[in-house]
Amino acid sequence: MERRKDNKGRVLKEGESQRKDGLYQYRWTDKFGKRHTMYANDLKALRDKKKQALESDVEQTDVIITMYELIKRYETIHKKSLKETSAYTRGQYLRKIKNDSFGEKNISSISTLDAKEWFLSLNENGMSQCAIGNMKNIISPAFQMAVDENMISYNPFSFSLNKLIKPTKKKKILLSEEQYKKLIDFSKTSKVYKKYTDMLIILHETGVRVGELCGITIDDVDLKNNCLNITHQISYVPGIGTFVQEPKSESGKRKIPLTDSARESFERLICQREALNDPGPEMDGYTSFLFLKRGTLSPKDKDSVKSIIESMIGAYHRETGDTLPKTTPHTFRHMFCTRLISAGMNVKSVQYLMGHANIRMTLDVYAEYNLPVTVDDFLRIANG
Repeated sequence: MERRKDNKGRVLKEGESQRKDGLYQYRWTDKFGKRHTMYANDLKALRDKKKQALESDVEQTDVIITMYELIKRYETIHKKSLKETSAYTRGQYLRKIKNDSFGEKNISSISTLDAKEWFLSLNENGMSQCAIGNMKNIISPAFQMAVDENMISYNPFSFSLNKLIKPTKKKKILLSEEQYKKLIDFSKTSKVYKKYTDMLIILHETGVRVGELCGITIDDVDLKNNCLNITHQISYVPGIGTFVQEPKSESGKRKIPLTDSARESFERLICQREALNDPGPEMDGYTSFLFLKRGTLSPKDKDSVKSIIESMIGAYHRETGDTLPKTTPHTFRHMFCTRLISAGMNVKSVQYLMGHANIRMTLDVYAEYNLPVTVDDFLRIANG
């Protein structure tokens, strides 16, 4: 009978094996009949640990693998199911872990106390609670995989981050509707920014994400049924470039009814786009984008839209002397959601229009309520 060998052709002894991911493992039964498994990155290390364990009849799993190596293996297994943008973001966090001395720790030596102290130190050194939460969402599933594989006995990262580090919620200062109208009036009369007026109106009236705005094509605007179909967005990842991708979740696909202002803006944009008599280059099956980079038929990207708005806000201040709150493309999305909730629209309907995967995001992240509004709503309902 042919003996099992590792990927280097070395014969493996009884109980030894090599997994598909290259990790060596040894399974044995102790004197009490209890099964154990130990792991190591190389065969020599496995046999050294096996010798120590058998000599002392150790009754626990011992693992020689660092936190970074574990998470990297987990990410390699699951990366095929991720969108390109998500994979890139997770890769950035993985590099942070690799460059941190904590990432070199053996996973079997990490306790819950160690994990908490590490997160606290990251927070003290300037990493936000949100960023630490994103990192925890990558680390914890990897450690749970290690638990499921009997590599460690428990997951040291399965604790509530909110109880450890309180979220820092900064009050968002949005454009008021009056300020928005003044900005639109300014852009309409500006020789430089007049051509961007319809873009601002659509951001304000539809609440779309900036990537979704950039991805709008003529075919996405259904004037017959008076709605905007959101099925894709423009994304950019270093090393890959600009491309079209579907929303992260199915909830991102939606039909947004058009207000009179939004419809008029789309009618103007479609008329201008069709006058070019050229659909432009195809990008992942899409053509005839409405928002084009200057001098091209290629779609704008997030950075170009952000730059236009920042430049417009600066020009508005220089001409009028008025100072507006910090305004980005996402500001108009905040305004859209807040406006609908404040007007009393059903929150589930707002969630759909925003394309949020869960309703907590609709309420917690975007709704900018104040006490007078809350009191007025309560009295209106209580008094009938």
